[in-house]
Amino acid sequence: MLSKLFFRDMSEMVRLGMHKVLTAEDLPELPGHLDPEKGRVDFSNLPLDGPWLFLFGIAKVLRRRLMLLLILALVLVVLDVSAPILLRKLLQMVAGAAAGELSLTLGLGVALILSLVSIGSSVVRQHFFNGCLGTIQMTVNGLNVRIFRHTLSLTRSSRQATPVGDIVNRMSTDSDSVAESTFALLHGTHDILVMFGVVSLLFYFLGWAGLAAAALFLVVVPVSRRLAIVDVRNNDVLLTLRDLRITLMSQILQGIRVVKSFVWESKFREEVEAIRRQEVEARRKINFIEGLSTLIYSMTGTLVAVCSFGLYIFLGGKLDAPTAFSCIALFSLLEEPFGNLTQLLSVGSSARVSAARLIEFFKMETVPANPVPLLDSKQIPAIELRGVSAGYGTGTEVLKNFDLRIEAGESVAIVGPIGSGKTTLLRILLGEIPLERGALEFSAGAARGRPHLAYVPQEAYILNSSLRANILFGMERVSDSQLEDVLRAVDLNYDISQMPAGLETEIGEHGVNLSGGQKQRVGLARAAIFDPSLILLDDPFSALDVSTAKGVMERLLFGKFQSKTRIVVTHRLEDLERFDKVLFLEDGIIRGYAPYSELGQKSSRFLSFLEQHRTAQTAAQSVASPGELGRSVDPPKTGNGFSRITDDEDRGVGAVRGSVYWEYFKAFGGTRPVWSRWILAACMGTVVLSMALPILRDTWLAHWTNHLSPDPWANYRNLLIYAALGLLMGLGQFGNIILWMSRGLKAAIGIHDKAFAGILHAPTRFFDSNPVGRILNRFSTDLNSVEREVFWSFLHTVNMVAMLIGLLGVILYVLPWMILAVIPVLLLYFIVQKGYRSSARETKRLTSIARSPRFAHFKETLTGLSVVHAFRREAWFEAEFFRALRHYQRMYYGMSRVNRWFSVQVPVLSGGLAFLTAAGVVFSARSQWIAVGTAGLVLTYARNLWGVLNWAIRAFSEAEAKMTAVERLQRYGVIVPEESPLLRDRMGIPVLPENWPDRGEIIFENIRARYDLHLPEILKGVSFQVGAGTRTGIIGRTGSGKSTLFQVLYRFIQPSDGRVIIDGLDSQHAPLARLRRSIAMIPQDPTLFNGPLRMNLDRFHACKDEEIWRSLERVGLRRFVETLPGQLNASVLENGHNFSQGQRQLFCLARALLIGARVVVFDEATASVDVETDALIQETIRQELKEVTLLIIAHRRETLVDCDQIIEISDGLAISHRASEPVAAEVLEVP
Repeated sequence: MLSKLFFRDMSEMVRLGMHKVLTAEDLPELPGHLDPEKGRVDFSNLPLDGPWLFLFGIAKVLRRRLMLLLILALVLVVLDVSAPILLRKLLQMVAGAAAGELSLTLGLGVALILSLVSIGSSVVRQHFFNGCLGTIQMTVNGLNVRIFRHTLSLTRSSRQATPVGDIVNRMSTDSDSVAESTFALLHGTHDILVMFGVVSLLFYFLGWAGLAAAALFLVVVPVSRRLAIVDVRNNDVLLTLRDLRITLMSQILQGIRVVKSFVWESKFREEVEAIRRQEVEARRKINFIEGLSTLIYSMTGTLVAVCSFGLYIFLGGKLDAPTAFSCIALFSLLEEPFGNLTQLLSVGSSARVSAARLIEFFKMETVPANPVPLLDSKQIPAIELRGVSAGYGTGTEVLKNFDLRIEAGESVAIVGPIGSGKTTLLRILLGEIPLERGALEFSAGAARGRPHLAYVPQEAYILNSSLRANILFGMERVSDSQLEDVLRAVDLNYDISQMPAGLETEIGEHGVNLSGGQKQRVGLARAAIFDPSLILLDDPFSALDVSTAKGVMERLLFGKFQSKTRIVVTHRLEDLERFDKVLFLEDGIIRGYAPYSELGQKSSRFLSFLEQHRTAQTAAQSVASPGELGRSVDPPKTGNGFSRITDDEDRGVGAVRGSVYWEYFKAFGGTRPVWSRWILAACMGTVVLSMALPILRDTWLAHWTNHLSPDPWANYRNLLIYAALGLLMGLGQFGNIILWMSRGLKAAIGIHDKAFAGILHAPTRFFDSNPVGRILNRFSTDLNSVEREVFWSFLHTVNMVAMLIGLLGVILYVLPWMILAVIPVLLLYFIVQKGYRSSARETKRLTSIARSPRFAHFKETLTGLSVVHAFRREAWFEAEFFRALRHYQRMYYGMSRVNRWFSVQVPVLSGGLAFLTAAGVVFSARSQWIAVGTAGLVLTYARNLWGVLNWAIRAFSEAEAKMTAVERLQRYGVIVPEESPLLRDRMGIPVLPENWPDRGEIIFENIRARYDLHLPEILKGVSFQVGAGTRTGIIGRTGSGKSTLFQVLYRFIQPSDGRVIIDGLDSQHAPLARLRRSIAMIPQDPTLFNGPLRMNLDRFHACKDEEIWRSLERVGLRRFVETLPGQLNASVLENGHNFSQGQRQLFCLARALLIGARVVVFDEATASVDVETDALIQETIRQELKEVTLLIIAHRRETLVDCDQIIEISDGLAISHRASEPVAAEVLEVP
């Protein structure tokens, strides 16, 4: 019982924390009621009729726990209001000492009971807080689980209508805000009980004058409500601006290679800083409101005392020391409820807003429960669509009056021009798009139901996990032989043999360490391992070189899947004759459906379509070197070598380094050393003033009650002086807070700016090894902590230390012998706090690290829901989410419990000190060494001592824990940049010619490169020359190092040896921005940013509209853009998903053309586009880039047919072939 009462179960962890750095395994296990899976918190039936009903529904679900906590709150109030009664009794006994009425036994007994009540109140308070924080955790669990499950059931149209970031915010921000309302409810109820108890006792002590507190409350409530309204409004503005900033940063980070390629860092920095300035202004307004709330808090005791005492004297009452100091103790109990009022109202208002957003989210359209049973996995389905029309909810039908039957086991190829409805048909079969008319039926003989299907989308879905996990996708019972068979079928064995840890190699976010072809083969392997009865493929073979694609199709599509029903969208027209039937779509209508040999006879439109592309498709063969697929390979590696590309989240160990504090306070004081010293001195001066004025006020009260006068005007004069001192105290504390707030915000601005600059100029390898979610967490959660919490923690620390010195000074001045008790108590206190601080610091770090994986997994799930649904892996993804949420809650639970442990140790120590002080007062009064007013002052300060002791270390420990946020942001501020201006100056690099490069000649000279020191070498001495104005094709097997070569050219990767010479100059000697501006890149994955189309083409507004229109015309998009609402100002949605893949790629080409660079790089830019778009791109290259040096990585032969030379990358080396040489024809396999 005592162990639970004093949280003794945490003692072992605290002792452990004194001797080692705590790890997640050292923290206590999560109790069952806080486990998101085992807990019985079910929020699935919350009312959605309004925010208040929604919040009431949460309270109803938690009603039993809330009732128990309210009972605990009532016990706490009884203990709190008992202390002033006992204090009054003790002071009355001290007052009677002069008449010999003080009983030593009775006096010591009252002193002991007073100390025990204080200890009991402190212990109950910590259990109340522990229960409140547990309730918050339970609410977060319930809401997070419902949000996750609701997200899994959202329709495609619902997901597309809401940005991913907004949905993630429902979980990360709104659920936390609603959860905090449970704490506000409990704390608010406690505060009401406190006010009722205090007013009742004041009425008993002072009569009608005691009701002044209630009257003041009626005045303060509307003021606090008004402040809360303004605070909520400002917070809404702040959150909106923060969401805008984080959304913009997310785009920057996801498209960081494009940003760096086009040297857009400075422009994006301006855009982020413009939002940031507004955000800082909103924060300043919030800080001012918080300062006013603190002024009310600090003035409450003085105002109530002045009003009550004044009225009491006016009504003829005699204000003696027992009455005065017992009332002061009661007034101090009112400070917290009055001070919390604005915050509680603000939390309630914010919770209402968040509840409204959650209601809106929960009302979003979901996929209805499918009553159709699941067919047996061995039953191969036939598919029939009758009179089907469907679209994306915009009123335009994409598929029109569709009648189609696909027999069981058939292979069907779907072809057609851009926008013909090919992908839409697959999404209908997946259940992603509802039918507007008609019917869809899957059948296997007489059975009707949903088939076991697998789906591979055009944009590969890759998890930030191991390669094995990406392929197995949660499948558990897969033998090594099954896996080996699948890997052989998709031709991944060789690639895996080259990976540092084989199947256990970690795949970075969005598959950053895989090529486009490897990503798609992972998706195909995933489909094969599931052994489905229906396979839906959305053009996955375009990303593969032709010979690899043919091999995979032979072994998988027409081998392993031969007996399955297969539906494949493809742009590889040369493979159509392999399929049982070809479905030709045009404008959402079936223009032909028959075997390939018959389709031309039945559909003249298909013949026209085929003829249009015949030249491009004839003899399209592999650009990989002959015989490559036949090479012998090692079996897949399963070792545990250097398998990680994503670094573990950086975590400091031990005490936060002094340099972190130094940098923070440098930013806190400002950039000018002279001003910085004066500012820090002013901050400390306001702290001293805030400590001295309350003591001076209380000392005056003691002096007043020691020298009571029968003259009422003398009492009024004393009261006026007391009021003036109280007013000065309030103003001093207000100034103290405002000054610290302004400097804390100044420090946050400096830390943010430095960290953001560090990110923008970080090497690209940094982004490969740090997930986007982790970086964004630094600039959201950590930055919010630096802005809002760090300076508060330091302010509380110095205030509490100053107050501790003041209280002890008063006690020791009155009772000097107490030094004998104070020293051992402080020594014990020092030992306790030492263990607490180390544990609190590490648990805070662990909690901070555990926060982001939950949201990263949620976002990853959200972006791949089509694939998740297709493979029916909802339960697996949910289990992974539960694991991440459970881990976070365990870390938070450990952090919370260690705080409770410390907060019950201190009252025991300070309670003993309070008893010794009270006993000293009793003995001194018996010897008539102390006046009753002075006794009241000392006893009041002795009672307050435990709270000051507790918060002094709690605040410092909190400051130390919060400094981990500063530490993490500062690490971003010191990232070694891609280019150091100081280093360039020291190297004495010559000034470049103004028009460099003017020809575009490139020489790669013995280039050796790897992605990181612990990763294998990719390029092993590549050397070749590219003539000015020539076209060079780069070929080689997937993963051979083709794209790595371009990264060296852009200096995304620094070669370990060799150099790149452009127009006679070593590119290392060129300023990085100048180098990158001279090269234009069209990447494999087209990247567009949210915002106007114009901004995606010309971020710096350097081009006239006529130039932009000309660029669009050159790529064949002018007519299309002219049809868009707003034309050049048309909105680009998240990731450009309101445009097709081909259109996005053409926009990227138009963007590159606007630069007018002498060197243009195509990094598999046509790998994932249809042949029509590819032909348009090739025509643009021929007509518009005649005088430009071109470097082209491509799989399609027609893309390279105009090249002057072919460079084959094999085993990290380059083999050069002139286009006129016979060997080049062999490489291209031209007949």
